Amino acid sequence: MAELAPRWENEAAADRFPAMSFDIHDVAPAQRCDALVEAIDRAYYPCETRFLSDLHRGRMRCVEVGPVRMGYGDVDPMRVDRSPAMLRRAAGDYVFLPLPLREGIRLTQRGRSAWVGPDSFACIATAEVYSYEQPRPLELYTLRIAAAAVRDRIRNLEDMTVRPLSARSGAGALFLDYALAFCRNARSFDRATGSLSVNHLLDLLALSLQEVGPAPDASEAAMREAHRQRIRRYLDSRLGDPGLGTESIAGAFGLSERYLQKLFAESGETLSRLIRDRRIAEAQRLLSAPGARSLAIATIAYRTGYADPAYFSRVFREATGLSPREYRAQAAERRG
Repeated sequence: MAELAPRWENEAAADRFPAMSFDIHDVAPAQRCDALVEAIDRAYYPCETRFLSDLHRGRMRCVEVGPVRMGYGDVDPMRVDRSPAMLRRAAGDYVFLPLPLREGIRLTQRGRSAWVGPDSFACIATAEVYSYEQPRPLELYTLRIAAAAVRDRIRNLEDMTVRPLSARSGAGALFLDYALAFCRNARSFDRATGSLSVNHLLDLLALSLQEVGPAPDASEAAMREAHRQRIRRYLDSRLGDPGLGTESIAGAFGLSERYLQKLFAESGETLSRLIRDRRIAEAQRLLSAPGARSLAIATIAYRTGYADPAYFSRVFREATGLSPREYRAQAAERRG
């Protein structure tokens, strides 16, 4: 399939931005589906793409203007999922905005779902699980923006995903008008024009998001607490895994590491401290159980996720003030 992948042009040109284009009609019919999937992955990031009808339309072009990658697509109905498996394939941290020129698409992330048409827009965090469903043939522009460039302008970005913003008036209308003009003209930008245009684009996006705000409600708070409870149960079932940490948990739940850390910060916790505390609690349970003397300290260390028994003993003493052996001896005395 490598020979079917579209190539980026102008990458070495000092005065032009990198660009690529793809058309399924340039590919043999038997290879069109695979070639279009590869083109989508190359243009954006790895996803699971499923076409919902026979494939007749499949044109794409992209221009990389600094932190913003503009895309155009004319494609048949499809569903795209950014699944946990795809998240594990390193592809960066982006904000994705689809801008349909007609019809519409459905976006789903974090338990929220939004229908986005030509008179509205919504953003997606690509470092987390999401789905995109396009039920009809569609032309659209897209913006893939380095998330750091958006976070420089607005806080709580993750809270604003999949919140449809009206483009009929106010800052939303200004942003959409400018974004469409940016997409139409990106291929002709020189470096100076492109850099200036990106700054205006990002400022208008931030203004639009600030105008609406995250508006968290009771259901949002309940969803966050449900996430925390699910993650705690997940931790308890995997305490013996030495690889248990923020990265592996984020991948298992389809959440970004940033959001995961923020989720527990809201409840006054850190994930690393939570993992340590639950491991120590499990070690205390094992050391206090009848017949605990039959378990070697090294065995208890391995069962609670510590590959190095000496390190386990140091962490245990820091948490309890006793070595594992001292703790086991005191527990035995209390039992009589």
